[in-house]
Amino acid sequence: MKIYLREILDKDFPLILQLASETVKEQVSSVRQDVCLNSVRENYLSEMTQVLNLIKTLKDYRFFVSFARNDELSGYILMDTANNEIVTRIAQAWIFDLSVADPYWNTDIPDKLLEQAENIAREKGLKHIALRIPNSNEKRVNFFKSRGYEMEKYRFYKKLDSGFLNKNNLLEGGNINIRPVKGGDIPFMERLLKENLEFFISPLRCYSKEEIKNTRLNFCNELKDKLKTGELVSFIAEEDKIPLGFFLINYNRDFLSGQSEVYVNNIVVEKSVMGKWVSNKLGRKIEEYAAEKEIFTLSADIALSNRRSILFTTRYFGYVIEQVELLKCL
Repeated sequence: MKIYLREILDKDFPLILQLASETVKEQVSSVRQDVCLNSVRENYLSEMTQVLNLIKTLKDYRFFVSFARNDELSGYILMDTANNEIVTRIAQAWIFDLSVADPYWNTDIPDKLLEQAENIAREKGLKHIALRIPNSNEKRVNFFKSRGYEMEKYRFYKKLDSGFLNKNNLLEGGNINIRPVKGGDIPFMERLLKENLEFFISPLRCYSKEEIKNTRLNFCNELKDKLKTGELVSFIAEEDKIPLGFFLINYNRDFLSGQSEVYVNNIVVEKSVMGKWVSNKLGRKIEEYAAEKEIFTLSADIALSNRRSILFTTRYFGYVIEQVELLKCL
């Protein structure tokens, strides 16, 4: 089959939106509750329309289309070549969407589109290319894994009962107090973040010592500003006024479903109190805080290498895997 691959033109917009309307169902997680496919399609097409209208001004975005027989649009790939990895802020290539019409999935078309994205990333000197897709979509997960991508992170999801606050959710650890963060807590938080940074970063990325060092500095430098502006919300766990740990959360909106959610950046505690209900109390406080704000959806990203956190999240708080982040080193 002869395949034509090129960057998007204005005349392709209607065809892109039509294919996006047909394939958006592939991006919907099977575990997320209260999702209306028609609303998802409407939200996604609205987002895609905005991207198409701005694509010429988005210098770091690249949008390629493929055509097969009779000039029929067979697929497209949309990528960002200046996406910052969430923990290190180191630039990577990010695939927003690789969509292929059903009749063409078993042809060379998805490979050609993916190869084009990887070549663009290499030309820009990027070391990594990544994407996130529903864990339940085995066809897509297996496709990327067979092309050298590795599972790096899971995105976890939890739906709280609307009557959560009316239930008895008391935990052990009665002497532990949970309170909002204060300005004087920042040095304690920075120290814990620096000590535990290796748990947040996937070893698959093979960052240099210098990159890790810079990450520690940048990660902590941003903390105070984000707390001050309200971008991050934090509570401290303490016993006899001695801080033991904290959590960082922020508000998020799932762009497909449109659902408001509380995103858990991390829960960090002193090593000396691990297994003593401090993390559990912090985790419960997150749920209480979300419910008080009438937000009943929670999410969190955890590297597969962080088995302790995965076990804690699933066993004690009942989160389920919603999406998987796949990574390829270039």
